[in-house]
Parts: sequence; structure tokens; C-alpha cells
Amino acid sequence: MSKEDSSVHGNSTDENDDTIRIRYDWDTTAPSTAVAETVARAAGSEPNEIEPLYTHIDPESLDALVSSRKKSRCETTNSISFSYDKYDVTVRSSGEVAVRDGRSRKRNTSGG
Repeated sequence: MSKEDSSVHGNSTDENDDTIRIRYDWDTTAPSTAVAETVARAAGSEPNEIEPLYTHIDPESLDALVSSRKKSRCETTNSISFSYDKYDVTVRSSGEVAVRDGRSRKRNTSGG
């Protein structure tokens, strides 16, 4: 198991909508790193082969937002959703990263 894989708690693909969901441990993997890894997996590429995350969202702000749960006594789950290249991404403070091809959503809602 690689170093990156040691922080992954589970992954799944939703067969109905082609969403990839991977649960990470924010103590060992930064949310911004997890997003790059999950989007790369969805694209069938390596993280260094995809467009940099910072062209879509501030990685430090993302890390602060979703990893803040461990610093808080509140049990609320923070989440943020954004577009990254052709993908719709949702990151939750619980450790889940969900990536879906945004083109398939647009096809499904366009009626054709």
C-alpha cells in the first residue's frame, strides 16, 4: 500500500450517476491533495497530469474550511461544492470527496 493509499478509508462508484466517492483521513491527507487525487482518478490520470487545483479554488482555503471540524466542538459537517475542469466536486469535513463528470449531468438535464 502506498503512502497516499494509507489515508484512504474507502471508495465507491455510484453506478447510477458515475460519481466516485473516496473517504480520506484529514489528519494524514490535506483536502486539497485528496481532491487532486480523486479528480485524477476520475480522469484516468495522475495528479500531476491534470490542471492545477489552484486554477479553480484556493487550496489553502479549501483545506481550512473542510478540515476545521476537528478543531471545533460542533458536530456539524462542512461541505463545499465546485467545478474542477469538467468535474463537479464535493468535499465534506467528514473526509468524503465526491467527483462526478459534470458533462453527464448537463446531458441528463438538457433532455437529450
